[in-house]
Amino acid sequence: MKKKIGFLSVMVLLAGLLIYTACKKKEDVPLVGNIEGIVTNSQTSQPIQGAVVNLSPLNSSTGTGADGKYNYKDLDPKEYTIQVQKDGFVTNTKTVTVIAGQTIRGDITLSPIATALSVNLTSLDFGTNLTTLPFEIRNTGAGSLTWNVVENVTWLSVNPISGSTTTETDVVNVTVDRTGLSQGNYSQSISVTSDGGSKTITVSLIIANPNAPTVTCANAINISQSTAEVSGNVTSIGSSNVTQRGHCWAASPNPTTLNSFTTLGPTSATGAYTSQLSGLQANTTYYVRAYATNSSGTGYSTEQTFTTTSTPTVPTLTTNSATSITETTASIIGTISNLGSGNIIEHGHCWSTSSGPTTSNSHSSLGSASQTGNFTSSLSNLAPGTTYYVKAFATNSAGTGYSNEVSFTTNATATIPTLSTDAITSITMTGATVGASVTDLGNATITEHGHCWSTVQNPTISNTKSTLGSMNATGTYSSNLTGLSQNTTYYVRAYATNIAGTAYGSQQTFTTTADPYIVSSGLIAYYNFDNQNANDIIGGNNGINSGASFVTDIPGSSGYSASFSSSSNAYIQFPNNPLKTLSTYTINLWIKTVTSSAILFAFDVNAGRAFGIYQNKIGIWCNNVGCSSSFSVDVTSVLLDNNWHMLTLTFSSSSQKMYIDGVMISQASNMYCSSFNSYDGSIMGKQNNGLGNCYYYNGKLDNFRAYNRILSDSEIQQIYNAKL
Repeated sequence: MKKKIGFLSVMVLLAGLLIYTACKKKEDVPLVGNIEGIVTNSQTSQPIQGAVVNLSPLNSSTGTGADGKYNYKDLDPKEYTIQVQKDGFVTNTKTVTVIAGQTIRGDITLSPIATALSVNLTSLDFGTNLTTLPFEIRNTGAGSLTWNVVENVTWLSVNPISGSTTTETDVVNVTVDRTGLSQGNYSQSISVTSDGGSKTITVSLIIANPNAPTVTCANAINISQSTAEVSGNVTSIGSSNVTQRGHCWAASPNPTTLNSFTTLGPTSATGAYTSQLSGLQANTTYYVRAYATNSSGTGYSTEQTFTTTSTPTVPTLTTNSATSITETTASIIGTISNLGSGNIIEHGHCWSTSSGPTTSNSHSSLGSASQTGNFTSSLSNLAPGTTYYVKAFATNSAGTGYSNEVSFTTNATATIPTLSTDAITSITMTGATVGASVTDLGNATITEHGHCWSTVQNPTISNTKSTLGSMNATGTYSSNLTGLSQNTTYYVRAYATNIAGTAYGSQQTFTTTADPYIVSSGLIAYYNFDNQNANDIIGGNNGINSGASFVTDIPGSSGYSASFSSSSNAYIQFPNNPLKTLSTYTINLWIKTVTSSAILFAFDVNAGRAFGIYQNKIGIWCNNVGCSSSFSVDVTSVLLDNNWHMLTLTFSSSSQKMYIDGVMISQASNMYCSSFNSYDGSIMGKQNNGLGNCYYYNGKLDNFRAYNRILSDSEIQQIYNAKL
């Protein structure tokens, strides 16, 4: 009984092991991928801790550690968006694509949010009697602004001296202490520093003579370009009667009677007075103070400022080149860049056949304008083939301003174009290239041009044609004629159309080629993929496509090639081996790849014998090193450049030759060949090494030919020249 139980236990263990092994093989196939990355400061390149990393479309979040790193594991292969957030930094995003079995880098940088310091005043004037004045600090940027006020002046103090602000306004009070200060004018600066810049504020005060008069000053009124009116008031005559009074002014702060001033005479009583300021400069800021003088000295008021008005100016304009030019019309855009000193009452364009047009010549009238910007004028009733000079204009109360001058020439009366049909080249079974020369546009832009062709003479644009669009200069062009029938005579003419009609070039004729095989003697298999399948157009050994696609990237001028992707395990399998039983043969094909190991054609389905590239060498490879052999030439620089190249292998028991692009590059006499031509079935783009491993080609392949004989050098060159 114990023996039976032991035997059953062993059998259960063996079954479990087999199930585990089967499952393990399935698990070995990668189905998911990972993302990992590091978040750093864009300015310091240091890692950022505590950043929130959001992953879409999973709507999942994680955080960064002290090293700035984060990761997401076991993700389905597809595109993801990473968004990273952190207080004090600008949010940043990045898109990555996860690939099964790989870890994708998702490194990302964050930029610190910038602050910006702003203060509402640049100066504080305490005059003769003020004690405390405020100013405001604001953050006009983003984030939190940290600021400090720096001053080294004994007679003033600030409160508070530091702070921080995001969107709110901080108020700082500046207080002056006049104790112990001698008579005179005092001026110092305080600095506001921050992580968003720095500002300087000028602080001034006056220590007046206690026996001098006391005055105040009102704001200026009736301000013009050169004059202003300002009032003053003697509030105390001081220790004796006022001997002179008025206002003093300058273009810099703290004016005195050493600057410009008025003299309104003496007074023995307090009271108001008015000064008329003249001789001022336009558009200039002035500082003004009232003053009064007695035997003890001169007393000044607190300072006021005003700005004179600007000199009246005409508008400022520019104009662009004319467009949409015809025989009698044109369109032109002007730009008002400055309105001048008043709203525009009229604007437009003026033009003439002489330089220097004004509004006394022909002009458009577009009415008033209250803001800067572009405007368009349509010029009409022009003479064909005539040069015109144009300016934009705009008028306000100061006068009329003109733009720069441009000129253009109207089109002459249109005629049909003049052109010729040039030589026909690159003739194939289904296509050809034909040129043309346009020698005269016919005084008008060509709206369409190309070639028209037919199997009957004198084709027109009602027949098959190419359409190459507009043309505004003489020159040459060419058309690729496609979709033609083989071994057929065609007639072709160039054409060009403008507003006057369609012109044709002289008629040319050509006949498409008839032989699709180029070299047909001994040809036993031919796959050109032009019908977007893997059919053999010679011997009927049709292939079964497994994942290969058919694309128009080809070595010749028309048709399709087969595109193989190793990531999707694409290949084409054939029921028969066209080289079976042959001891002498030629393989000819076109490839486009950058892969240093590429299986092009396997001679059998399961045993692993194949022709292709391995470790940058061309040769015949099988499932063990002992039976593999290659030509000695490294093909990295001559073949693996992602351009189309033609490979030709000629094989006999005594000589093996390899050609690239019609030129023999290497020859051998003992390449391995035993029994690989005795197998049924063959594969294009895949090798099964017989040990359960498969290798796939990554690239494009076209025009695969198999011959039951050795092709000559001239025949190989003939195929290469035909690009078929």
